[in-house]
Amino acid sequence: MTNKDYVIYPAVFELSDEPDFEGVYNVSFPDIPGCLTFGKGIDRAMYMAQDALGLLLYDEPNLPTPTPIEDIQEAFSDKLVNYVGVNLVEAAEKVKVVTVKKNTSIPMDLAKQGEEYGINFSALLTRALKSEIEHIRQNEKYISTDGAAITSKVAEKINPDFYEAK
Repeated sequence: MTNKDYVIYPAVFELSDEPDFEGVYNVSFPDIPGCLTFGKGIDRAMYMAQDALGLLLYDEPNLPTPTPIEDIQEAFSDKLVNYVGVNLVEAAEKVKVVTVKKNTSIPMDLAKQGEEYGINFSALLTRALKSEIEHIRQNEKYISTDGAAITSKVAEKINPDFYEAK
């Protein structure tokens, strides 16, 4: 295992004050927007935090840099802040990727050349789609009035007047 296989991020554990959720901790990762989970009791919340972190980052090519835990503790001084670590290789092994069959048309000469070089067309298309989606995500963001970044597709479905292109 190399260091890049194991990641550690500070997490914020907040005890719920909702009557129906007594003993439940909500967990968030300030460095990883959208990485949220919860668990009844601190032990379950920690387990769920590792699981959420692994599921969100196992195939992420550009991992965010962790903020020093002291900065997170200062920002969330009334909450429990702790490191959460996960092995990304093990997290990836738990994920079952469901595939679908897509029929595509490509020029015959490219198909022949690809076959001559032993190119796996499904793998190539998968890599190309991941790259294109990442490009879109990085370049097509909208910012809501409360500062939350979302993609344009989400903005279209919600309220387009509430979001401005950034």
